[in-house]
Amino acid sequence: MNRTTNGVFALQYASRSVSVRGEHFHGYTPTCHEQYPIDYYIWAICRPDDVVVVDAGFTREAALERGNRDYLADPSELLGLLGRNVEEVSTVVLSHLHYDHTGHVAGFPHAQIHVQRREHEFWNGPFANRGLFPHLHTAADIVTIDALIDAGRVVLDDGDVVVDETLSLHLVGGHTPGMQVVKVATDDGPVVLAADASHFYENFEEDKPYAILTDLLEMYAAFDRLHELAGADGVIVPGHDPLVRQRHDVLAGTGGLVTVLRPPGASTR
Repeated sequence: MNRTTNGVFALQYASRSVSVRGEHFHGYTPTCHEQYPIDYYIWAICRPDDVVVVDAGFTREAALERGNRDYLADPSELLGLLGRNVEEVSTVVLSHLHYDHTGHVAGFPHAQIHVQRREHEFWNGPFANRGLFPHLHTAADIVTIDALIDAGRVVLDDGDVVVDETLSLHLVGGHTPGMQVVKVATDDGPVVLAADASHFYENFEEDKPYAILTDLLEMYAAFDRLHELAGADGVIVPGHDPLVRQRHDVLAGTGGLVTVLRPPGASTR
C-alpha cells in the first residue's frame, strides 16, 4: 500500500459480538439481553512528518484472558496498513487508563505520551482496587506508565491542552475522572475523537449515558462538550461503535480495519 501521509483514521483492533444492551447503557439492567456488538479502536492522525496515535488498545494476551474478544491486529500491524510504523509516532494521547486503551503504551519508542493528571492519580489511588474498578484496568499497564513518567516520556496534563495548531486535548470526565477527548482541526472542519466519553452514537445523539461512569453529571456535560467542539462543520466519532464503519469510508486494501474519518462536508478526493 502507498504511504498515507495525511488524515484521521479509526483503526479497529478487536471486536466483541456477544455483548448486550444491559452492559452499555446507564439505567438498563444486566438482564436486558438485546444484542449490542462493540468494536475496539485506536486512532491515528497521520501527518506528513509524523503520526499521532490516540489510545493503545489491549494486547492479544488480554483478549485471551478476558475472553469473548476477537483480536484482529496490533497497533504496529494497523499502522503498517497505512504505510506508517511505530517509530514515526511522535505523540500518544491516552484518553483514559482502562485496560482497552493502555495495552501497547510502551510500544511507541519515540512518542511523548499525554494523560490527564486526574486520571493517573485515580488509578494510583485508594479506589482503583475497589468494586468494579479492578476489572477495568490492568495494573501492569499502570506500572508501565509510572516507569515512562520516571523516564520523562509522559506529560501529565491539567485540563485542556493545545498540543499544536491542529491538535487539542479536552478534559471532560464522566466515564473516568480524567477522561479526555481529542479535537483534530482539518481543512474541512473538526474531527472530534470522543473515545469513551461516548462509546456509541446513541450515547451523545440521544443523551443516553454509558453504563460505566464515575460521575453522571460530568458524562452529560461531556456530551455537550463534544457538540461544542465539533460545531456546525465538524464530526464526532464515538469510541466503540460498529456504525463508525458505516458512517465513514473504510479504506480499501485494509481488510475493513481502517476507516477514514472526515467531517460531513469533506471532499473524498
